[in-house]
This record gives sequence, structure tokens and C-alpha cells, in this order.
Amino acid sequence: MQRHKLHTGVLLLFGILLLHPIAAQAATRNQCNTAMLASETQLIRFGDMAPTTGGSVTVSTGGARSATGVSLLGGTVNAGIITVTSPLANCHCYPLRIAVRDRNATLVSGGNNMAMNNVVTSPTTADAATVGSAAGSSLQINVGADLAVGAAQAAGTYNTAGDTYMLRIRFLRSPTTGTNCP
Repeated sequence: MQRHKLHTGVLLLFGILLLHPIAAQAATRNQCNTAMLASETQLIRFGDMAPTTGGSVTVSTGGARSATGVSLLGGTVNAGIITVTSPLANCHCYPLRIAVRDRNATLVSGGNNMAMNNVVTSPTTADAATVGSAAGSSLQINVGADLAVGAAQAAGTYNTAGDTYMLRIRFLRSPTTGTNCP
């Protein structure tokens, strides 16, 4: 039985990665977007597996793994984690918009590859997620995906070959009601 170890990486695209010193009063949406920081704090890991008839392995946003046409053999399995932090106070006034763009990524080992797609996040825009009201508050975004495994998939340690997905995270225009909100 062949074992596969899979590791992924991600490209995070945010139009905002600069820090500007701003007073602790109510920050504007633009100030919040400019100051927002994001980092990938955990990669998606699909664990070890052996193809039987070929199929797919799914890692949910909660880190649960399931498969069809593939024997799961253990190894490290977890959802990816992106941490969004606002160094400004009161950015909780603006709900976050979290948009994921599937890049139809390829995981490679030597000349062999597998496709990773159907990337999902939790929370999503529908969840109206916010960071906390204090400066330095953060929000954890969990990331899950599917991996296509061929019936004759070669054994190896597969890693990403480029961007796996893109997240765009922005504070929305409409402020919520709350303490110190404009």
C-alpha cells in the first residue's frame, strides 16, 4: 500500500498590509482596511493515504477528513488557518467580507501531481464575522478543501506548486451598531 504525505500553502492577497499609528477613537472603514494584518498560521494537511479506485479526500473547515475511493492511513490532518488581526481599536464596527477564490491548485511530488479545489472557509461572508473591539483583536478563519487522487497515484510527499487559493478580506461599508461605532 503506498503512502502519500500532503502539504499545502496559500497565497494571501490583501490590498492592505501597512500599519499606521491611529488614535484609539472610532476607526473608519478605510483605516481598518489599511491596518488589517493577515497571516497563514496553519497549512491544510490531508494526511497519509493510499488510492484504491481513485477518488477524493476532503478536509473540512473543522479539520475532519473523509474520502471516497481512497484508504485513509493516518498522518497529520488539519484545516488551514488564516488569522486576521486589526491593530486598531473599534474595527469591530465593520463586518468582514471574506471571499475565497479557488485557484485549482496542483500538489506535486517529482513529476506526479494532484488537484486541490473546492476551497471553503469558516466563517464566511454570510456569517457577518467581525474582529474584536480592542486594538490587536483577531479573527480565525478556517480553510478546508478537496483533493483529487488518481487510482494509480504515485507514492510521495506532495507539496504545493504555486498558489492554492486566494482570500480577499475587507471591512464592509455599513457599520454595525455598538460601542464607539461611527
